[in-house]
Amino acid sequence: MSGMVLVGSGLVILFGAAAGRACGEYVMARCRAAEAAADMLESMLLMLCYEQPTVDEMLSRITPLTGNAPAFMRSACGGRQALLDSLREDCGEMYEPDRIRLETLVRELGSADKQSEQQRISSALEYFRGRSKALRPKAEVSSRLCRSLGIIGGIFLVVLLV
Repeated sequence: MSGMVLVGSGLVILFGAAAGRACGEYVMARCRAAEAAADMLESMLLMLCYEQPTVDEMLSRITPLTGNAPAFMRSACGGRQALLDSLREDCGEMYEPDRIRLETLVRELGSADKQSEQQRISSALEYFRGRSKALRPKAEVSSRLCRSLGIIGGIFLVVLLV
């Protein structure tokens, strides 16, 4: 009987740790979304500096460099409408003000001359760089806290059940 209790206790602690890790990943995903938006805008700005592509051409050339890129980055290759649809549907990846800012920028792109487009993208790029710098330390601390609380919660549950 004590072997079963030990195995059950280990599983409860493991599930607590997994829940804490999932919570921590959710927090970090929001920070990565701001970083991904900055990367996307930086690529768009570089394309605009040397070429005169349309918005859909710029977006179709953007490829996420990592497998865990946010959904909006993966959908950007499909063009403006695909990106806008992804931003509207999958708002859990980004904080709401960030999502609205990026959605507004993408919707307005292509409606002005090249210099104005570069200024819009530069402004948004600075915003998202600042956001990612501000979010990174908080997200790391929150992620660590979530993982620790998951483990502690699992241990607490074992103590209550035993």
